[in-house]
Amino acid sequence: ILQRKVDALNFNVGVFTNLTPEHLDCHGDMEEYFKVKASFVARCSKRVVNCDDPYGGRFARSIPSAEVTRAVLRDVVVKNDRVSYSCKLGKEWIGIESFVGGEFTVYNTLLAARAAYAAEVSAENIRLGIGRVSSVCGRMEKVVSAEEYGFELYIDYAHTPAALECVLNGLRKSSGGRLICVFGCGGERDAKKRPLMGKCVEYLSDAVIVTSDNPRGEDALAVIKDITRGMKSDRFVVIPERKAAIFAAVSMAQRGDTVLLAGKGHEKYEIGPHGKVSFDERAVVKEALSIKYGK
Repeated sequence: ILQRKVDALNFNVGVFTNLTPEHLDCHGDMEEYFKVKASFVARCSKRVVNCDDPYGGRFARSIPSAEVTRAVLRDVVVKNDRVSYSCKLGKEWIGIESFVGGEFTVYNTLLAARAAYAAEVSAENIRLGIGRVSSVCGRMEKVVSAEEYGFELYIDYAHTPAALECVLNGLRKSSGGRLICVFGCGGERDAKKRPLMGKCVEYLSDAVIVTSDNPRGEDALAVIKDITRGMKSDRFVVIPERKAAIFAAVSMAQRGDTVLLAGKGHEKYEIGPHGKVSFDERAVVKEALSIKYGK
């Protein structure tokens, strides 16, 4: 939006989900970030706004014609691998079930439903469409099941303090054992969030492995040092090489534990000083499991 790459397009429906600190190396501060995001939604023909978010509420008040999406729901059930609830579209209540877990999925699917309804998709087709999405690559993606290995392992794209807090809080509610998190921060990107991410993960996890995550041209150890400045306890270890970090997490996982690999999500590459190289966390997990269990 800031670089005017979508100026030539006319959008029928714009959705304001939420706004948390991100890309501030580009925008400077949250006020400028908000102005850019709001400018996009404002020029859409129809608007769906999450007013449970403070910035969303502020935006809706500035444009009275925006369709306000507050969490007017019934029978909400949130699990790691699915959510369900009833919501009102127009005058009709419909039941929504999504096979993507986490509380954030309630908001995402509700906003998607409202946007589709604004685009004149029928309530029944909205219900069917959301229900047919079995998973989203890298979003609360379960890679290891407790039924097979005794512990669970998830891959999620969370790479901001707010996203990490959301995912870790969700996993904490369902984990009967320890919550183990592997994460890093991107190089050459918003350095201010690094200690905040470290503080968040340390507070919400039982064990933390700090590692690399697309260091690009920046020294990976320098990025890790920025992260650990926000960490005060002895519940974390540093393993700079991400494959080794994942191996360590799988090795230490015991029955009832939950492991989160945060930051890369759908990405199947690592960006280092020499460019992009292939790196698929799912393949690494599979290799780590074969070593641990000998199969």
